[in-house]
Amino acid sequence: GKIVHRYPVCWRCKTPLILRAVDQWFIRVSKIKNKMLEEIDKVNWIPEWGKIRIGNMIRELRDWVISRQRFWGTPLPIWVCENCSNVIVVGSKEELEKISVDPVPNDLHKPYIDNIRVKCNKCGSMARRVPDVADVWFDSGVAFFASLGKDWDKKWKQIGPVDLVLEGHDQLRGWFFSLLRTGMILLDKAPYLSVLVHGFMLDEQGREMHKSLGNYVEPSVVIERYGRDILRLWLLRNTTWEDAKFSWRSLDLVKRDLQVIWNTFVFASTYMNLDNFDPSKYNLSYIIKYAKIEDLWLLSRFNSMLKIVIEAMKDYKVHELANTLVNFLIEDVSRFYIRLIRKRAWVEGNTKDKVSLYYVLYYVLKNWLILASTVIPFTAEKIYQSFCVDDKKESVSMETIGKYDESLVNLELEQAFKLLREISEASLNARAKAGIKLRWPLSKVYVFLNEPKDISYLGKTKEVLLNLLNAKDIEIGDIKGFKNFSKYKVEPNKSIIGKEYKSLAPKIIKYIEENGNVIARDILDNNSHKTMIEGREIVLNSSHLIISEETIEGYVSAKFDKGVIVISKQISQREEEEGIVRDIIRRIQFMRKKLGLNVVDYILVSIKVPEERGDIIERWSDFIKSETRALSISTNEAKGDLLLDWDIEGETYTIGISKVNNDEKK
Repeated sequence: GKIVHRYPVCWRCKTPLILRAVDQWFIRVSKIKNKMLEEIDKVNWIPEWGKIRIGNMIRELRDWVISRQRFWGTPLPIWVCENCSNVIVVGSKEELEKISVDPVPNDLHKPYIDNIRVKCNKCGSMARRVPDVADVWFDSGVAFFASLGKDWDKKWKQIGPVDLVLEGHDQLRGWFFSLLRTGMILLDKAPYLSVLVHGFMLDEQGREMHKSLGNYVEPSVVIERYGRDILRLWLLRNTTWEDAKFSWRSLDLVKRDLQVIWNTFVFASTYMNLDNFDPSKYNLSYIIKYAKIEDLWLLSRFNSMLKIVIEAMKDYKVHELANTLVNFLIEDVSRFYIRLIRKRAWVEGNTKDKVSLYYVLYYVLKNWLILASTVIPFTAEKIYQSFCVDDKKESVSMETIGKYDESLVNLELEQAFKLLREISEASLNARAKAGIKLRWPLSKVYVFLNEPKDISYLGKTKEVLLNLLNAKDIEIGDIKGFKNFSKYKVEPNKSIIGKEYKSLAPKIIKYIEENGNVIARDILDNNSHKTMIEGREIVLNSSHLIISEETIEGYVSAKFDKGVIVISKQISQREEEEGIVRDIIRRIQFMRKKLGLNVVDYILVSIKVPEERGDIIERWSDFIKSETRALSISTNEAKGDLLLDWDIEGETYTIGISKVNNDEKK
């Protein structure tokens, strides 16, 4: 019969190969297996599974075949005597010139070196070089000293071992292993301190990229479309030792993140320039005296982030560094801190409060930028040249990374603000249930927490929480207080009750239906509820009931990890008015942008309101002007450079705005 099996072929032309046994040259590395296992324990393997894989290879290690029967490659420097078979291994070109009987050419590759004969140091006969070349992995295995030249061993003592070697995970069996073997042979120890393994670039489906598959993407095409920093940041945010799956959509997401980062610096520089803020006039110790709690939180968060980044740098965890930097600026600075301080930045004049927030923001952004130059160098350089004004170097790359300042770290404050953000997210959920827009203020919010320490945290950050929730008042208490806003829908579990109580089941079911809320609270507080029915004690527990919790009429609630938030569905007339006014302000801000106005530009506003809204604009005039940079607001008729109708809560408001020129401002 026939046996089907795989057969080796030439990788290039696919011609079947013929295998034959020939003599080879070996290095007996099997004798140093135990020493190699000891040495890999001294190396920092990133990730840890790299050591496990190479350890398994060492345990199965056989002697190293260093010879190959090829033309191209490094000729083995081995001569064998034609008379007595004495083996002569030549260590350098100088040594070869001393013992050669033929002129030594400059080019020591085949075929020139094959013509060189040496005199046998035992019998004096002629010795010829073996025809083999070295295994290419033997070549790469001496990379750690190959460029040091003469007296490499002395030089190595001054500079070795190598701090870091970096290659794909396939090189655990290749280059990393070859370096280790040659290091052990020559130095009796590993030639490197750390080994970092990286993954491969794959397509979106996880396949290797090949032109033949049509899934290969030229890096130059990516750079032309997105720029270098977007490609770089996308790659660096991927876990270093995992394969990266390329997709255009993933680059779009990175582009969006970079846009948020850019806009954050635009916001800061716009307002700072508007007020002629000069950071060189102040220092951090002075500013902290006037800093608000959100400023102190940002300083703490920055230093906590800095500590993580520095550790990631030391541990060669570039993905952790990149993700930490980006997440901090987007989540902590752009989407949270700037949201908190917008009103403070909008106040006219250079108050101590405004200067403190400017300095804290500048301090954080500048030092973040220095860190970010390691992952987005072109973007960081562009921003640095226009944003940084105090003691600016020629390039951001010449700046020194700031030192971690433990005195600025307040972990309790960070925990408190983490809780604030959780509550803020829960409030959005509650508003959605109640159908109340975020711009509409809430008269009162109730927050009930599971842990006493969390109640203490919120007590220190009450004003910030009111700002976040757009609420007028807040009550913070223990989770037990939530029962005043909740009721229970209780249904008897008829199958369980019927099996357990038989003939009494109908009366027990009726009792549960009539007293469900009391029974539910008793079970939730004490794990059981006791009653007497026809002279028999009945003990009910959670298995006898199907309990679902509901918020009482007029309120909605939303739970989060550490508690629950309750808001009223009722909106007073004043709160309704404020909500409408905030909607009007949002429309005016949109119109400012549509006219291409700068933040510093003043405007004239005219608004035609529905008849039933009467004098709403007059009552809120000062607030609208302060929020929109308007010098005046008229309500007789709508006119201006831009005139638009807006639907706000089912009513039509016609708004007109005009830019104020310098003469009109005077």
